Amino acid sequence: LDPSLKGFGFIVETFNKEKRSVMTKTVHVPGISCGHCVMTIEKELDDLDGVEDVKTEHASKRVTVSWDPEVTDWTVIKDTMKEINFPPAV
Repeated sequence: LDPSLKGFGFIVETFNKEKRSVMTKTVHVPGISCGHCVMTIEKELDDLDGVEDVKTEHASKRVTVSWDPEVTDWTVIKDTMKEINFPPAV
């Protein structure tokens, strides 16, 4: 931290990303039909605590989600996808 920033209320936390476990899952979502669908899925999932990354592919109708399993789990992500009317295929 730059010493000139001391006293301004900044808190710096460091962590070793290599020790964190991240889960990743790719699912087929038949309801993806346009760019708006892609934006909706990515925004809603990205807003969930613990979700690290969301990639949605319109052409292949696939969604890849990476999350921290210590913060959330697949059930929460899947339930959110159902709530926004983009459930993953079984």
